[in-house]
Amino acid sequence: MDLFRQKITFAQFGLLVIYAGLADWDFRHKAFAVTDISDRKFSNVLGLGKDRVGFNRKILWAKGYIELLKGKNRSSRIKINRPEDFFHKPKGSVSAHKDTMSKIGDTQKM
Repeated sequence: MDLFRQKITFAQFGLLVIYAGLADWDFRHKAFAVTDISDRKFSNVLGLGKDRVGFNRKILWAKGYIELLKGKNRSSRIKINRPEDFFHKPKGSVSAHKDTMSKIGDTQKM
């Protein structure tokens, strides 16, 4: 995983995680790995000033974590660079955990 290839602050990491959480992850869509949210909305979530969110967004852009795309009404859209870094490919097979899940379901029925 190459997500931490450069040092970023906790606020920048939080911003990046929120961008990733709000992005469209359906690879069939034109807006794959893109989110559209204003700095004002982020400032409410992170508890930072709107200008501080914009500053951290620009640092993430400068370090190559995101791309800034033009949106509607002077807003910016954020594209996550290297979206594969946000997913962990499991080792082994999913069927190995099937019995565990059925046992959990059986105990909840009791």
